Amino acid sequence: MISLHLTGGDNFGWALDEDLRTFAEALPAGVAPVSLEDSNAVYSPWWRGLEELGAQALEGKVVLCGLDNPLSHWVKQPRFHRVLDVVSLWVAHSDEALMQARALGLPARYVPYMLRTDVFRPLADLRDKRSEFRAKWNIPESSYLIGNFQRDTEGSNLAEPKLQKGPDLFAEVMRELVARGFPVHVLLAGPRRHWLSSKLAAYGVPFTFVGKATAGDDIATNLLSRDQLNELYQMLDLYVLTSRWEGGPYALLEAAGTRCKVVSTPVGIARDILEPASLAADAASLVERISADINGKILDSTIGPQYERVQRNHTPLAARKHVGELLAEIPRVQPFAIVPQERRGTIPGNPAVR
Repeated sequence: MISLHLTGGDNFGWALDEDLRTFAEALPAGVAPVSLEDSNAVYSPWWRGLEELGAQALEGKVVLCGLDNPLSHWVKQPRFHRVLDVVSLWVAHSDEALMQARALGLPARYVPYMLRTDVFRPLADLRDKRSEFRAKWNIPESSYLIGNFQRDTEGSNLAEPKLQKGPDLFAEVMRELVARGFPVHVLLAGPRRHWLSSKLAAYGVPFTFVGKATAGDDIATNLLSRDQLNELYQMLDLYVLTSRWEGGPYALLEAAGTRCKVVSTPVGIARDILEPASLAADAASLVERISADINGKILDSTIGPQYERVQRNHTPLAARKHVGELLAEIPRVQPFAIVPQERRGTIPGNPAVR
């Protein structure tokens, strides 16, 4: 009998907490999360959540761990190699992550990232809401509204960009669009937007920050609810994501699930969800794709297929099959056992499966 403990959230309502919540919703009938003491298996959405529990707490349990970032990123972290003996089975949330796991000989199974479509959903009668929203925030009706809701700095240093999220690339793209005379206006939301706000102002890019400007870390002030984010996506003409690498991000699911147009670098789950026209690999490609949509609405045709892909593959109900297959592996893999120091650092020999 499977008794599963869920751990490793971020306690801010961000991606890791969302992963745990949707994973719990996707559990098959008869399986419910239990305490660590009562479990024979543990799932964490990232490996550092396992570090916090420690080896003693995990001994004798089958350990399942999500790949929240590409393995090509994590293998550069010395601490990551210490968990290779601990994890019984890795959980890949994209085709990219699954291929990387298999290339390294890591046992892995695919479970897609999931969207709460009861929250992130299209809203009816948006014309009046959009006009009211633009009037409230002094956004010209004639502007082409581009959104970006991901943090662009770390809490430990609000003066430097978080390069993973590519805020520098985003700023350069917006500057070029303004230089070409396009009526773009950027909508920023969420905490830790300090660097990008300053850079857009320096570049003369019109923008609005939905929140309260603060000099220090604003994680407690500007973290938006899921309902607020759902409305913001639907105020946009386009959501632009410029990350250099990702495990997700949830923003792509959220935008597609609200029928918001998207342009993204081909990272994480982007190629699993987005149409080819919504993918752009570099600044020049991003500028051209956005320009073409401003001039000719070339991305309108991507809205339907992307929305349907989310509904078909990325809801807790749709993912229940994959979660069930993951849990079915538990009796077939070895629980974690503490081993002598000289034997650590090897990769478990379980077969890679999907």
